[in-house]
Parts: sequence; C-alpha cells; structure tokens
Amino acid sequence: MAALLPACSLVPTTQPTLEGFPAETAQLVRQQSAELAQLQNLNAPSASQQNQTRQLRRALQRFEREVLESASRLERKHEWYRAAQLFEGAIGVLPNSPVLTAAYGEFQERRKLRGERVRMEIAIHQGEQLLKDIDAYKRLQQLQGRDVLTWVELKNFNRKRRASAEELQKYAELALLRKDYGLAQSGLKVAKALYSDDLVQEDESQKRLEQNLAEANRQLRKRNPRRTKVVARTPAPATKAQPIPTDELERTLANGDLPGARQQLTQLEQQAPDHPQLKALQARFDSMLNAQLESALQRGNELYSQGDIEQALAVWREANTFAPENIELRGNISRAERVLENLRALTAPNGAKP
Repeated sequence: MAALLPACSLVPTTQPTLEGFPAETAQLVRQQSAELAQLQNLNAPSASQQNQTRQLRRALQRFEREVLESASRLERKHEWYRAAQLFEGAIGVLPNSPVLTAAYGEFQERRKLRGERVRMEIAIHQGEQLLKDIDAYKRLQQLQGRDVLTWVELKNFNRKRRASAEELQKYAELALLRKDYGLAQSGLKVAKALYSDDLVQEDESQKRLEQNLAEANRQLRKRNPRRTKVVARTPAPATKAQPIPTDELERTLANGDLPGARQQLTQLEQQAPDHPQLKALQARFDSMLNAQLESALQRGNELYSQGDIEQALAVWREANTFAPENIELRGNISRAERVLENLRALTAPNGAKP
C-alpha cells in the first residue's frame, strides 16, 4: 500500500492562476506551448501540422498581448505589485517568451524609478516636519529661554536633522541622474533649510549641495523659459496706453489654435511687453491651455485603460503640440510608444524584425 501512495496522492494539486484571466488559462497555455514545441521539432511536418503550428503560435501571441495590456492597465492605476505578480505568473507559465521577459524587465526598471521617487517624497515630508519642529523650538525658546532642551535632547534632535539632510542630498543626486529636476529641487531646498546656522555642515557637502541645487534650477529654467521682454529705449509717456492689434489673436483663440495663439501672444509681448491688454489675453490663453490639456490627459487615459493605445497616443501627441513642457504628457507618450513597440513585436512574422 505504501508503494502506491506516491503515484496516487490524495493531496489535491493547485494550479497557478493569473489575475484577470480564467482559472484554466495557465494550464491551457502550458499545454499549447508544449504542443508547439513538439510540432516545431518535426523534420517534415504535414500541411495539417503546419496549420496547427500557426494556430498555436497565434494563440500564444494573443496570450502575451493580453498580459501586456492587463499589466499596462494595472500600472496606470499604480497597482505596481499586482502588475508584477501578473508578469511573474505569466512568465512562469510561458518561461521562454522573449516578449514577456523584455516587457517585465522594462516594467521593473519603471517600478524601481517609481520606488525611488516615492521614497524621496517621504524623505521630503519627514524633512519638512523637522523644519516645523525647529520653528516650534525657536518659539518655545523665545518664551522660556535657550535651555528648553537638555544637551542630550538637542544632540539627538540635531542628529535627526543631519541624517534627514544627508538622505535628501542622496535622493536628490539620484533624481538629477534620472532628470527629475523638480523633485530634486524640492529635496535640496529642504536639505539646505535643515542646515541652518546652528548645525554645522562640512564644506564639501555644502559645496555639492549648492552645485546640485544650481543644476536643478538651471534645468528647470531651460524647460520653462520665461519670455524675454524687449526693453524700450525711451521711457513710455505718462498718457493712456494705446490699443494693440489683438484681432488676429482673438480669432486664433476663438478657433482653439493654441500653438498659433502662443506665437502671436509672444509677438505682441515683444511689441508692448507691459501693455495692460496682455494680462487678460495671457490669462485667457492659460485657461484654454489648461482646459485642453486636462481634457486630453483624461481622454487619453480613458482610451489607454480600454486598451486603445494607438488612439490614446494620438490624443497625447496632439496635446504635445501646444503643451510640450508638460512632464505627465511626455511620460504618457513614452510609455504608450514602448507598449506599442512590444505589441508590434508580437504580431510580426516569426523571425522578422518588427
């Protein structure tokens, strides 16, 4: 009886499942993969076997495509862990898939960068809390004198300040490497504030902090350049400002042509940089820009979540013509282009370049 137990175990075996897929998908894909491998090893397959090979290959490619689309939807919802579980489960079912392996590698890189950003955001928050504590201690000292904290308490508090500032400098350097200049600037400003007059900073550390902050500021100015105003050679008369020709700009704004309106607005600013009419026109332009950008981002996100990635990319690219400086828009475009590249690789003939 004991000899029969290994061959007829009473313990039920559990089949792996994939989130968002029917329960039998994993077993079916494994079976299709095994059948395809057997057919591909045949020296002279028959016509029916060749047809079966093509059908199995298309079925496996469809599975890969559905995994990529499902993982993309989860990533868009910031469900990084669930997306990773889906990738790992799919690769466990189809371990020899170069498409899934490559897509998972790219996903892990994005996940790593996202993790670094979140950790830095937490470090910034903790640093800001310490700055509030510094301000509170200063107000308490004004009420009760400088001996509010004992020497040990002050030493421990300053140790926390220094550790927070050093951590922020480290995260900021990583943010500069990945060109996340806005977050780097925020972290460096908090780190600089933590090093106040009563907390000594090493010269090399201070120099590096100032250099990194200057680099972040410089890169942000390049991304969002201010319009250069032409300085009048003669002082403007004290009389009422003369009207400027705004009819063309008004028509352009009415037509919703934001790129054209931006160009015309810049030309008017060069002609009369301080004219009071420009403020109202600029406010109208900014309002239209923000409304169209928000609409394009929302519409693209809806299309992307529905799996219509090409149409979502078209919406985002159109918005990029009038808001090229928007970081979220550029990130959406880059991600959609990578996903489409992977999907094209799936539909390319076997052995052909996508």
